[in-house]
Amino acid sequence: MALEYAAWIAEEDYETFKRMLVPIMPESYELWLRVRERGKRRAFEENATIFEDIAVSPEEFMTFCERRMRPEFNIYGLDLFAREKAQAVRRTKAVHA
Repeated sequence: MALEYAAWIAEEDYETFKRMLVPIMPESYELWLRVRERGKRRAFEENATIFEDIAVSPEEFMTFCERRMRPEFNIYGLDLFAREKAQAVRRTKAVHA
């Protein structure tokens, strides 16, 4: 079983992310949640992949993109940031343990 990280966007940040990311995201936040859940379900059924949702804000995602040589202003980049954020949290917890 594989563990992956998925970016979780707060409803109040959804419109900001819609303006930031390409291609066009679903019109409503509710539809966004359904699309993401469907993708997670498919990944589990096909690859036994489970997902941990990582809360991301527009500000921290912008900072992440600004640090990269080739920023990814898309859903792939958003999930890449979620993975990096989760791994940084795990490293910090391991150091303080």
